[in-house]
Amino acid sequence: MLGAALEDLLERTPHQSEASVSEPDSSVFVGELEVHVGSLAVGYDPEGAGFSLEAADFTSALGLSSIILNARRDQFASLEQEISEIVSQSRPRCPLCGQPLTADPHFCPESNGHARVGEV
Repeated sequence: MLGAALEDLLERTPHQSEASVSEPDSSVFVGELEVHVGSLAVGYDPEGAGFSLEAADFTSALGLSSIILNARRDQFASLEQEISEIVSQSRPRCPLCGQPLTADPHFCPESNGHARVGEV
């Protein structure tokens, strides 16, 4: 879902020259922070020609309730490409119901009990 949201946002936003992109805030966090995120939101700032990814609804060791990551278009495009590559390596999905197919026979509710998809 995140990859699709990034792709859609990149398609709908204008391409700006890198010279017009605003400089990042000087209060940059460098390091690792492990959290389980409750919600993600992506956005575009037309004035700064930058993109954002906001992670919220979690608890962290630092007492944060949300994190906003700002990025340039090329960084968002790189993230979308990486997500796409990871997803393409996953198990194939049933064309009818979208469930991951495994080596076991798959009963597909969308076939109304009349077909089994993915049987060997």
